[in-house]
Amino acid sequence: MSLDKVKQHWDSLGIDHFITHRKDSNSIHVSKIVVPKGDRGKGIGSSAMKTLTDHADKHGHKITLSPATDFGASSKTRLVKFYKSHGFVENKGKHKDYTISETMYRNPNIKETMLQEQMTPEQQAKAEEIVQALKSHQDEFKARYGDRWRAVLHALSNKQAQKSSK
Repeated sequence: MSLDKVKQHWDSLGIDHFITHRKDSNSIHVSKIVVPKGDRGKGIGSSAMKTLTDHADKHGHKITLSPATDFGASSKTRLVKFYKSHGFVENKGKHKDYTISETMYRNPNIKETMLQEQMTPEQQAKAEEIVQALKSHQDEFKARYGDRWRAVLHALSNKQAQKSSK
């Protein structure tokens, strides 16, 4: 599912939103997500967030956002709790990411994505070739993904290997 498909799904749920893909950081930024007042508490927001996090996991994207009551939410504390239930962390303390300004983020769940997609022996061999080729860009991966760089490198290699065999 592409990010445009995620947006279309959110539109079909009646959600007012503004989501962008930041190609420079390979992340998705949620500027706005508003579930209609009459539809709140029915799981629509959770369904929408699950669609977005599944997409982000599949494509290795970090998601960034800053919860606020600007668009009608009654409590920032409730929003933070909601996002934490979907794997987001507050951008402070031991989770501080100085590369972003948003107050919360969610890294892709790469292990779950890799488990979801079984690879043939040929795809595994191709993925290993890709890993070896990408190791020359190791410093770029370290700079962008920090201590997760190896997991991201392998997830990207697996994805490319699967695409090349289709």
